[in-house]
Amino acid sequence: MKVLSILAFASTAMGLALPIGFYNRDEFLAKRAVDADFQPTGEEYVLKTQLVSNNDTSKAKFNDLYLTAFHTGAGTNDAVFTSSKGDAATAFLNETTDGSFQEFDFGTEFPWSLQIGYEPYTAWAPVTIDAGVPQAGDGFFTFTPSGLTFNVSQFDGWLVCDWWHTTPQLFWKTGVTYYNSSLPTSCADVYLVKESL
Repeated sequence: MKVLSILAFASTAMGLALPIGFYNRDEFLAKRAVDADFQPTGEEYVLKTQLVSNNDTSKAKFNDLYLTAFHTGAGTNDAVFTSSKGDAATAFLNETTDGSFQEFDFGTEFPWSLQIGYEPYTAWAPVTIDAGVPQAGDGFFTFTPSGLTFNVSQFDGWLVCDWWHTTPQLFWKTGVTYYNSSLPTSCADVYLVKESL
């Protein structure tokens, strides 16, 4: 009986997994069940980088990139970028009584949410796109003239870096400053702006 429980859990966890590598919007939306319970709320769009400062030409490679997901485990993905709009994650803002959550439609029966990682005593921390909706009270998202922001006092902007994967990865700046608070040369400050599908 215990073996059956383990197998049931494993198959459920596997059902939450995106294929290894990158997400492709058209592929996932084509697979969505017509009678799926989940439907996105509000306007759908993609998120694109815009350099905070265009003065440094060495950072140009981080401009005009689209947010997508890089599979890291069952129900978890790192938030990364692609130059292809067709591979961008379809986003929507889910406004609830607990706040607005940045969610994504991957053509599954449930939403995927932008999750802000917590790393104590660090100047920046990872961002993931995970299955389900976030906990109430984890902070919420809103759009300002500069694009998507996370409404917690520690939020100091978005950072895109050549990091763990073979594609640029999204981080958030925590507002923690140290005597040497310069960014690595493989990173750039960016805004995340909305672009129509």
